[in-house]
Amino acid sequence: MKHKLLNPVFTFILGCFSLASNAQREDREGGRVESLHIAYITEKLQLTPAEAQAFWPIFNEFQAKLKEIRRQRRMGGLDAKASDADLEKAAIADFDAEERINALKKDLFVQLKKVLPMRKILKLIRAEREFKTHLLDFLRDGRRNEPDDEPPPLRPRGRR
Repeated sequence: MKHKLLNPVFTFILGCFSLASNAQREDREGGRVESLHIAYITEKLQLTPAEAQAFWPIFNEFQAKLKEIRRQRRMGGLDAKASDADLEKAAIADFDAEERINALKKDLFVQLKKVLPMRKILKLIRAEREFKTHLLDFLRDGRRNEPDDEPPPLRPRGRR
C-alpha cells in the first residue's frame, strides 16, 4: 500500500524538479543570447562613451517593450479546435502586433536621431538583421542541443 502511494508522489516531485531545471536552462540560454546580442551591437556601432550613455537606456527600453509585445503575441496561441471566428481574431491580433512593433521601431528611430549620427543608426539596423540571421543559422545547425558548445564568432555576412 505504501508503494502505491509513494510512486505518484515521487513522480510529481521528479516532474517539478524537471520543470525547474528546464526553466533555468531556458533562462541561461536567453541570457547568453542577450549577452551575445549586446556584444555584437557594441562591436558594430563603436559608440563613444557619451553615445553609449545615451543609447543603452533607449535601446533597453525598446527591447523591453518589444519583448512584452512578443510575449502577448505568443499567449494568443490557438488549439486545433478553434473556430473560424477565433482564427480570424487571431490573424487580426497578429497584424495589430506587427503594427505595434513597427510603431515601436519608428519611435526608436526618432529617439535615436537625437543622440546618434544617422550612420550609426543605420549600422544598428543592419547589425540587428545580421545578428538575427547569425542566430538562426546557429540554431539551424543543431548545435543548440550541445550545452558546452559555444557559438561561432559573429562576423558580417555578404548579401545572399
